[in-house]
Amino acid sequence: ENELYLPSIDFLSPAEALRQRWRNLSRQPLSLYILEADETALSPFSKDRAFPLFHLADALGQVAAQHPDGLFEGRLRLARRGDAAVLHCTFSGAGTPPNLLSLPPLQTALARLVIVGGRFKISPRRFTALLKP
Repeated sequence: ENELYLPSIDFLSPAEALRQRWRNLSRQPLSLYILEADETALSPFSKDRAFPLFHLADALGQVAAQHPDGLFEGRLRLARRGDAAVLHCTFSGAGTPPNLLSLPPLQTALARLVIVGGRFKISPRRFTALLKP
């Protein structure tokens, strides 16, 4: 977590901090679609409140990189919906892994999101996390 948060997020954009972190993985994780323009979705939030979305994105990427090829594939995208920041994770192949919410890195990331007032929803092909100001 410290590799992502300090000093990377302070010196790079949050999206670039994730890209740098994921480049060091042995296998590429989920495709990352956190574009600079989409980072404006986080402008209403303090860095501490916004961080759980990036921690969640990082946890999804780490888990994807550790699973066998094809078992955990998809795309991540940060967007804005009204005044909320939304992290979409769409899964390809067999869809949302049935054990997704039981994985320890995801449990920790989701607990952090809930602490700052975020919510999440899971469906057969999509996982969505939402943070409102």
